[in-house]
Amino acid sequence: MSCASVYSQNQTETKIFVPKYAEQSLSQLSRYLTSNEPSDYKKAKNIYDWITGNFILEERYKIKSYTIQQILKRKRGTAQEFSNLFDSLCHRSGLVSKQIVGYTFTENKPIIKVLYQPNHYWNAVLIDRNWYQVDCLWGSNYGRLKKLTFDIDGNSVNYEVKNGKEAETYFCPLPQDLIKTHFPADPNWQLLETTITSKEFIQNDFSRVTNSKLRNETLDRYISLHCSDYLYESSKNAFADNSKNHRQLAVSSLEKGKNLIFDPKATQKEKDLFFQKKQIYYHEAASSALSYSSNVSLYSKIEKEALGLWIKHNIGVPIAKRAKYLDRFSLDKTNIVKKEMHLKSMNNNIKHFEEKVSKKHYNSLKKPRRKVSYDSLYFKVTKEQIAEADSTIQEIELEIANLKSINQILNDKKREQILVKKSLNYSQTSYLQQFKLLLQVDVTLQVLGHQSHQITRVDNSIDVLVKSLKSINNELTKNNIELSRNISELKKQINTKLNLYRGLYIMSNAEVAYKKEYDKVNDRLREVFYDQTLAKREEYKVAVWTNEAMQDENEELLRQKKIIKDIIKIKSVFKKEKIASIAKRETKEKKFCDAITQSVYDDLSNIKSFKKEVSYN
Repeated sequence: MSCASVYSQNQTETKIFVPKYAEQSLSQLSRYLTSNEPSDYKKAKNIYDWITGNFILEERYKIKSYTIQQILKRKRGTAQEFSNLFDSLCHRSGLVSKQIVGYTFTENKPIIKVLYQPNHYWNAVLIDRNWYQVDCLWGSNYGRLKKLTFDIDGNSVNYEVKNGKEAETYFCPLPQDLIKTHFPADPNWQLLETTITSKEFIQNDFSRVTNSKLRNETLDRYISLHCSDYLYESSKNAFADNSKNHRQLAVSSLEKGKNLIFDPKATQKEKDLFFQKKQIYYHEAASSALSYSSNVSLYSKIEKEALGLWIKHNIGVPIAKRAKYLDRFSLDKTNIVKKEMHLKSMNNNIKHFEEKVSKKHYNSLKKPRRKVSYDSLYFKVTKEQIAEADSTIQEIELEIANLKSINQILNDKKREQILVKKSLNYSQTSYLQQFKLLLQVDVTLQVLGHQSHQITRVDNSIDVLVKSLKSINNELTKNNIELSRNISELKKQINTKLNLYRGLYIMSNAEVAYKKEYDKVNDRLREVFYDQTLAKREEYKVAVWTNEAMQDENEELLRQKKIIKDIIKIKSVFKKEKIASIAKRETKEKKFCDAITQSVYDDLSNIKSFKKEVSYN
């Protein structure tokens, strides 16, 4: 079967039914799942489907191990126990399977960028002389919850949908896909032509990932190795790639030492070599456990300190910034009353202005009773003065029209930005509420960091809008002052023109044509006052709408205030729980190191006694 055909078969999830009698032992189960299957692929797939469909994750901080038979009966286990079960069923079915120790995305990844503590186990299975990877834990229901993960920049990874179905599974996935979330401690298990470094994995840099390479000389040698020999060689390769991989080396060295068999028929030289090898492996195990214990202490301390900085940056800073914004822009009852009083006053002023305009007296021309030659006020009036006044009025009207056009654009832009800001504040309430809920449940720091980034991003957008609105308001204020000045000047020039026509009317001894022109100018003056009343009414409508939008937004800000108070309370509990989690993990790993060291000392003591006994005999 070719590589392409193996990948192409990996399309559907199958529910495997196994009767209870077949679950009584590994041998019976293995026989039931694989005895009638013609291909290694189908055998491995049946084992995978049965485990993923029947087992659930169990996280244990206390060191308590179970036999494979107990794991089978309990149908729950750790990542290592999932892997051990798959390995055992494969071996009983004639399949070659190897356990892989490595790293996956975890919540400490954004905090410390050192891969010192392997946190996951999965498998490699040999199908048609090529190696493929299998992760039973991530293929289970637990895995489906983990498929949406986030890198250190908050980008979602390892989640893809094609035709409404999840494109990735964890049975024989493409190595180019799996490397994005699974980093083997032994680089040979990357199954890639160009292996990537731990630094590239942490930084989510997969630019050098090209084609898969499903076999090499090292992997071919692994096939024939006994379990303890394989684990030892693989851990040596892992240590050569990353000098902080002490944990795996401690386990494999201890197992290697324990599995050395004494041959009573051997020569004395061979017996001495046996004891020497035994001691070397045990000393290597103790030394690795001690180094790992030191790393656990060091990086746990760094992680706790880094956690404090992470909480400050991802919870403290964005929440404090939002709280500052709320204190600045949220309105209390006094402010709301003031704004309503301002609108009421504005409306009263408009009514007063309208009343004045309605009562305004516009002078009309009457036939003069005295001769022009004796009228000292008007005898110098000329038509050129009329033309000059028209030119000035035209310039002012163009300036007024331009200012009104600019103001219309600014008001439309202001309205649009107020609506966007209002929408963003609705979104911010939702993001803060989600953030509060996420802080109260057990989610990874990547998810919280992503949510925090959303809050900061919205806050930054609101800041931009606030600055833009302030700029628009300043420009509107400046334009309105200029507009008011121009309208006053327009009224002055219209009155000047009225006086000029009055003069011409008198000089012409009440010529009707000048009276008609005078009346037209008077009508224009009425229009100016009427336009002013319309503009003031429109300005009032805008002010009312803005105030209503502000009060709607204020309700959201008050909701946010309450949520932020809750988040501040939850933050301290969250920090304590996360630090306690690090401490639990530290204690667990310390006990693990102590157990290895104690086992080494006990075995070395037994070896010493046994060596004396052998020498005595």
